[in-house]
Amino acid sequence: MDRFVIRNPKPREAEDGKDTRRGRTKAATGQATLHSLKRVVVLEDIKRWKCILELPHQTTENLTDALTQLKKKIPSEEVIRSTRIGEAVENLQIHRDTEVSELAKEVHSQWETFIQEQRCRPTIEVRCDAATEKLRSQARRMLSQALDKEVRASVTWHKICGR
Repeated sequence: MDRFVIRNPKPREAEDGKDTRRGRTKAATGQATLHSLKRVVVLEDIKRWKCILELPHQTTENLTDALTQLKKKIPSEEVIRSTRIGEAVENLQIHRDTEVSELAKEVHSQWETFIQEQRCRPTIEVRCDAATEKLRSQARRMLSQALDKEVRASVTWHKICGR
């Protein structure tokens, strides 16, 4: 049987780190980290970038760095509103440096189109079987009863203690 099998040597990895079999580099084959995902944002980072964007005499390099980092992320509408990062980016659209203003326009339009697409999507309705619905409704009822008793007990306790 071995007489009919032709064994070709496996292609080796090139010296530049590129896998010749699939045309990918070694670094590209790794798993993505949580922070590298577009929709995952850290509020501290957003607040830090907002401070950088709002400082009056900030260098163009710092502004472009912050805007490029923001371009890599797509925060939710709630995060944009609560941190007011959208206002900071919008104010930079009229910056005297064209590079900063163009980058701010790109970030703003990217976020705006994403939010518009999210609003247009229909909500997904999940249906369950009757047994699961019954179990969930019982759990909701029991939780609401327990929480109602806790609220009543804390109100009574506050009345007794005089708080």
